[in-house]
Amino acid sequence: MNSHFSARIVGHVSAKPRTFDFGNGMGCDLRILSTRTFYNAVGVKNNVDLYIKTVTFDASLAEFLAENFKENDFVEIEATNVRVEKPWKNAKKEWVSGSAVFTIDKIRKITRQTPEGDQDAIDAAEAELLDGVAVA
Repeated sequence: MNSHFSARIVGHVSAKPRTFDFGNGMGCDLRILSTRTFYNAVGVKNNVDLYIKTVTFDASLAEFLAENFKENDFVEIEATNVRVEKPWKNAKKEWVSGSAVFTIDKIRKITRQTPEGDQDAIDAAEAELLDGVAVA
């Protein structure tokens, strides 16, 4: 059984956007590097790099991503239809963890200096969320 939920992904584009053709349209995927910091049970700080694959099957958004985003851009992605696939057995009959597919609804470039508490700056940043790009 698949479950659906939303996600907010923040990180750096780790490779050039990759476009692909499928049947009657074009899509694009981005690989996002998101570094998470946590403390283990004894209080030692750890950083873990997570590589997250995000995808769009919307041709206008795919074209926009390919033209306007590049490796190392710092981005925020809103994904409101995230599908989690159940675990499965590989060719060696070993269980493999299910994956999550993140479908891009909105994306914007951000900076590390984007203030969290300044409402004017937040409103201005929100205005950059791909206005005019229709997502199917």
